[in-house]
Amino acid sequence: DLSKGEGRTVLFVSHNMVSVQQLCTRCLVFKNGTIHFEGNVKESVNQYLRNEKEKMASEHAFPMKVKNAIIHDFSIYNEESKVINLISGDSYCFNLSVENTSVNLLEMNVRLQLFDENQCLITTLNTYHTNDTFEIVPTEKITMQCNIDKLAITSGQYIVGIQLLDLKERDVLYENEKFYGFKVANGDFYNTGKLPTIKNLGFLLSEYKWQRPENL
Repeated sequence: DLSKGEGRTVLFVSHNMVSVQQLCTRCLVFKNGTIHFEGNVKESVNQYLRNEKEKMASEHAFPMKVKNAIIHDFSIYNEESKVINLISGDSYCFNLSVENTSVNLLEMNVRLQLFDENQCLITTLNTYHTNDTFEIVPTEKITMQCNIDKLAITSGQYIVGIQLLDLKERDVLYENEKFYGFKVANGDFYNTGKLPTIKNLGFLLSEYKWQRPENL
């Protein structure tokens, strides 16, 4: 609405794919400072997402040195093994292995944020919210595990953002909104044998029960 019918063009620069799809009619995708792709909105968004997936795969080899620490690994496990393709309704644990390379005690706060492929925030898994801060002494390497009893997001491609914060010093050790990627397939979340499409579900799944109250 900003430029329609007024004979002008608006240049909108953003990494938010939802805003791009809402506001733009044609796009340029830049890579390493040069024009990498030009096309319609859908093609450009897909090209941007492909570039981001390649970037995540190439930049986050472990071990990874960060401020006062080393990230040795980040993995997702089901009940049997390491996975990158998840299923709605199943249980998983997110494992983060970190070593303290400083000379001081680290009071480690971990924040994981899940974004959809359009970079909309879906949910946050934060040790601060659950009072689960981890103390790591110098040279110690520990694994921090976040358990999800029942994965409550629908099918799609998701991105994990991460922040490591030393609460003792209020110091951000590492932060990246595109740290890790995984895919979710539709599963039998409600244990009814039915697999509704994302069109009928949205992104978040809720456990609920319909009933007929006797007193009404």
